[in-house]
Amino acid sequence: MKHTATRFVVVVLICLTFAGASAAQMGERDMAKEEKIWQQLQQTAPKAVETFKAATVALDERKYQEAAELYNKVLSQSPTNEAAMRRLSF
Repeated sequence: MKHTATRFVVVVLICLTFAGASAAQMGERDMAKEEKIWQQLQQTAPKAVETFKAATVALDERKYQEAAELYNKVLSQSPTNEAAMRRLSF
């Protein structure tokens, strides 16, 4: 019985450790990649760049409905924008 409780505690601690590590990674974006996305979007739909940035902020803040609406606005201006499609999970 004692070994079972010890195993349970170890498993819980491991799960909490991985959950914390993955949560910390979610908030980090590669700004060099973001810059490339913005530059590509600037070529096809310059007015959509700020909307894309706002959508990304909303996504990172887990405001999924708002992010989806904003990414759809980007797609209405740049229908083949792969970054917006990926972030909408198309």
